[in-house]
Amino acid sequence: MQSSAKRILCADDDQHTNELLSFWLEKNGYEVKTVTTQTDALSLARRERFDLYLLDDLLPDGRGKDLVLMIRDFDPQTPIVFLSGNIDEANQQDILERGAQAFIPKPSNLTKVTELIEQLISKTP
Repeated sequence: MQSSAKRILCADDDQHTNELLSFWLEKNGYEVKTVTTQTDALSLARRERFDLYLLDDLLPDGRGKDLVLMIRDFDPQTPIVFLSGNIDEANQQDILERGAQAFIPKPSNLTKVTELIEQLISKTP
């Protein structure tokens, strides 16, 4: 039987953050895959379909803002949300200009994160 849960790829270098996000989002009805590197995120994003990408900007093998461009090469529509502690205003603007839909500073209220995810996924064709 095929799952109807919306799928989220979460890329954060901190395993505890991945576990927390995965627990919270799965509790709210999402299927979540987590990775800790840019390389793993790109590989998984190319192989599987996701309804939303939830990315950190600082990954051990590259920047999340560069990952946005790589994802946009093959997936121009799926919403991308950044959840990052790298909150410099110029960095946030750069991320949005590269194709992300939203930037949420860490730490953040998980209920608000979920509301934003629901809003973005519902707008995606």
